[in-house]
Amino acid sequence: MDFCVVDHGGQEHVVTCSRVFNDGCLRILRSGIRINKNAVAEFADVKGMWPFRASSTRDDFDTYLVLSFLGETRVLAINSNDELEETHEIQGFVLHAPSLFCQDAIHDQLVQVTASSVILMSTSSGQLLSEWRAPTTTGLSITVATSSATQVLLATRGCNLVYLEIGEGSLTLKGHKKIEYDVSCMDITPIGQDSKRSELAAVGLWNDQSIRIYSLPDLKLIQSLQFAENVVTRSVLFCNFEGISYLLCGLGDGHLYNLTLNVSSGELSDGEKKKISLGTKGINMRTFRHKNATHVLALGDRAAVICSSNLRLVYSNVSVGKVNHMCFFHSKSFSNSIVVVKEDMLYFVSIDNIQNIYISSVHLEEHPYRICYQEKFGTFAICSMNHGYDQMQKHFIRLLDEKTFENISSYPLDMYEEGCSILSCSFTDDHKTVYCCVGTAYWYPDQENICNKGRILVFSVGNRQLRLVTEKETKGVVYNLNDFNGKLVAGINEKIELYKWMIHDDVARELEYECGHYGHVFAFCVKTRRDFILVGDYVKSVY
Repeated sequence: MDFCVVDHGGQEHVVTCSRVFNDGCLRILRSGIRINKNAVAEFADVKGMWPFRASSTRDDFDTYLVLSFLGETRVLAINSNDELEETHEIQGFVLHAPSLFCQDAIHDQLVQVTASSVILMSTSSGQLLSEWRAPTTTGLSITVATSSATQVLLATRGCNLVYLEIGEGSLTLKGHKKIEYDVSCMDITPIGQDSKRSELAAVGLWNDQSIRIYSLPDLKLIQSLQFAENVVTRSVLFCNFEGISYLLCGLGDGHLYNLTLNVSSGELSDGEKKKISLGTKGINMRTFRHKNATHVLALGDRAAVICSSNLRLVYSNVSVGKVNHMCFFHSKSFSNSIVVVKEDMLYFVSIDNIQNIYISSVHLEEHPYRICYQEKFGTFAICSMNHGYDQMQKHFIRLLDEKTFENISSYPLDMYEEGCSILSCSFTDDHKTVYCCVGTAYWYPDQENICNKGRILVFSVGNRQLRLVTEKETKGVVYNLNDFNGKLVAGINEKIELYKWMIHDDVARELEYECGHYGHVFAFCVKTRRDFILVGDYVKSVY
């Protein structure tokens, strides 16, 4: 049939036209990482997870796993049989409320954040050491929290940022800032020379959908950045790959942006914002270690592992399905494991080194046979055939959303007309507009296998709708269409024809025949590269 290759900032996949008649479908082929399930337990409605150690200075393995639920917090511990069981031995832990964040801290301490307070406790004795309480009498409860080994950053209702520093047995308020909008997400992961302390904070806001970079401890605004209108940033993460620092931003519409970060100044790169799509669901991110290197697991409709190779970020799909929450957990029993929550089950999984090809199908209930991709509009254009109950074949040009594959626009072809080729391109003097060009053929019943008529249809795809701009009648089958230095090359029966794009009165547009090359039998396949045109003839081979 046909296929196209889609590249979302290094995350490539192939979309194919497959099967026939009303069993037709699009198949999406992705190269991904396989995971191995090592253990499973049943826990319903988990809202968050965090690991921590019995001693952050002496232990190399995680000992506890904190699970947050809608109305409570549970702590699981590795017992003498290397099994996880619920424990109440850490007396300072608040179990009657959900946790917003938990983190190992310096001096063998643990930080737990709830909606009402920040609690510092000893991991060795389990005793409460210090507590900072939010002013709940005025309704300023904690909504978002993050922490490093020495710092805690909070957001409260009423648009407040609160910065605390962790000492030995103490929590000290070091900064407070009133901002314009409520906070949607934040991160202070250390990426400088000090692995326990961050000099920067990334904060995402609800109302203006912006990302802000603040310096610590003074909470001074360094930079503000906006990605898209009406799309909220749901997660942010500082990370460092191969000596290059990045800020990863997961949006509520399923897009994941990466920006390079100057750690010294705290400024983000002014270059192009690179992004990939993980579906339409808001993205959550966590770091983990694999082969002594830092990786990031990003969760949306699909999951992807982010790492770096040759100073370039690489995105690998993970065959884990839809995951609600995850965290890294490294213990003697579950070495270098990732804990994931999906469908009310808790899985301990490990990453496989082998990449596999994973195939998913989108059933269309009609026969797709030509496809092209329009990156600018986030759409696929296909030629398809509907085999009706009256046994009549009806051909259409369809426009599909790249994420949901929903049919968002259609154009019916004439009776006996069939789409034979499809191309997404721009033209000279009109390079800002992306067009969808379709080559067709008329197969009349009384002419058997002879076709002397076809069309080249040029559609605009503005507002993600197919609108016919112009058409050009041809004397044969338009087997193929190719972009050639801002013009259009068409293989039509035994001819190669070149068309230029004409603009009249800044409104009317049309294709105008410029020149052609004859002498072929069937110019079945044509490819262009720079100033060269390669012709694959059905009889005369390649020339």
